[in-house]
Amino acid sequence: MKSGDLVEIDMGDGEYLYGLVVRGIYEGRVTHRDNRGKAKHTELAPVIDVTVDGQLLKGIPIRSALRVERRYVTKKTEDSYE
Repeated sequence: MKSGDLVEIDMGDGEYLYGLVVRGIYEGRVTHRDNRGKAKHTELAPVIDVTVDGQLLKGIPIRSALRVERRYVTKKTEDSYE
């Protein structure tokens, strides 16, 4: 993923956000937390910075982001169904 790519971010609770990559892949720290919010452990992982609805989200792990590709739709005419 590079700067300018459109990505879909899995927030983990069935919610997905769409955003624009501002900073490409770099190594960052990702902290895992338990249900009470207490830090369990921290790891180094490839991350990206994404802007969603005008807010900058820093350090999003790339394993949680999926690059959205452009799909081209072709117009079908009545003759093309025969």
